[in-house]
Amino acid sequence: MDSASFPSPRRGGVVPFVLWLLPLLALATALWWWAWPQQMQRACWTGEWPFEEGCPGTPRGSDPANPSQVLTEYLQRNVGDSRALAWLTRALWKEEDPRLAELLPHALALAPQEPAVLAIEAEARLKEQDWPAAVPVLIALLERGQTQVRPALVALMAAPGTQDLVLARVTRQAQWLDPLLAQLPATVNAAALQPFITTGAELGLLKPATVLALVDRLKRDRAWIEAYALWVAWRGEVGAGLYNGGFERPSLRRGFDWEWTTQPAARQGYRVERVSASPRPGWMLELQLTGRAALPQPLLAQTLLLPAPRYRLRGQVMTDRLSTRDGLVWALRCADGGERWAQTAPLRDTQKQWQPFELEFEPSPECGAAVRLQLETAAAWEARAGMAGTVFFSGLSVAEAAAPAATEGQP
Repeated sequence: MDSASFPSPRRGGVVPFVLWLLPLLALATALWWWAWPQQMQRACWTGEWPFEEGCPGTPRGSDPANPSQVLTEYLQRNVGDSRALAWLTRALWKEEDPRLAELLPHALALAPQEPAVLAIEAEARLKEQDWPAAVPVLIALLERGQTQVRPALVALMAAPGTQDLVLARVTRQAQWLDPLLAQLPATVNAAALQPFITTGAELGLLKPATVLALVDRLKRDRAWIEAYALWVAWRGEVGAGLYNGGFERPSLRRGFDWEWTTQPAARQGYRVERVSASPRPGWMLELQLTGRAALPQPLLAQTLLLPAPRYRLRGQVMTDRLSTRDGLVWALRCADGGERWAQTAPLRDTQKQWQPFELEFEPSPECGAAVRLQLETAAAWEARAGMAGTVFFSGLSVAEAAAPAATEGQP
């Protein structure tokens, strides 16, 4: 390559280039000299690595301990920072500064999604008892994961005067309803929220686990009709009387299905399994009584809603080497508890033969149509002593029965 193509000092090529480059270097140096402190200050304010806790001269902006003066000075230098405006709103609220009333509308307009601003707005509306304005703000906070507002929203949902305001917000997009109902505090009466439970179920907003938990909550609160109505709406195929009496589906062991206690292996007095009835068609329930531990009372149970005056319980039982003196009985009690007011004849060893059993009964007026069908030991002492053997049940049903015919001399 020809050396004449390179600039030569003698020909004056380098000097103009250096003179042209020097101003650019000076400008870059000045820009760096100005920008570096700005970037450092910005990193300290936003809490970026490695300044997560801020810097001695510049605190972290989101620090709740920042006084309003610090945030005001920052906003004077950084007009339009909506997050800093939200932090200033929070600081004025903590300081009970009267300037908050003037700033809050602007903060809501510029930072409408900031939880701190929404929380202050919610508190202001609740304090003024402006329920129509408070409800959407509380819901917005809940949708953003601010679970501390649940008690206030639940209180508005349960109060007759404000219930409709919240119910109007239950649409197909209301994703806040399921987690709220799924985590109701134990002190809340679920029956008071029945309109939300019904609407949420109709719109398909509630998960199956939530519905089942609500059925159990309503049962616990003695709201038997509401619990059963929700159960029917969820299960769909529920018929009158006993549910899953043929054991055709695995038991949920909750709601209005079969329930029983699972004992620890070290103290297991019995086990319950759903097994095939082969060579007969269908399914049956098998109770294996170990004789090694006490039996819980009841062994098996189901809550029923029986509004008619008279019913008939039917079923079949087969036992294998059942060791018992007083036997087992199907007993009826009120769903609220209390003494037996009806029971079958004692079921004892059938020597591997299927035998039918039957019981006609009238639900006690004290039960209010909500009863419990329970498999129990006929004598309490035998539950404490335990039993040994195997018991099978098949084809259980509870159906409405006609009143018995009147005999001569009776009305």
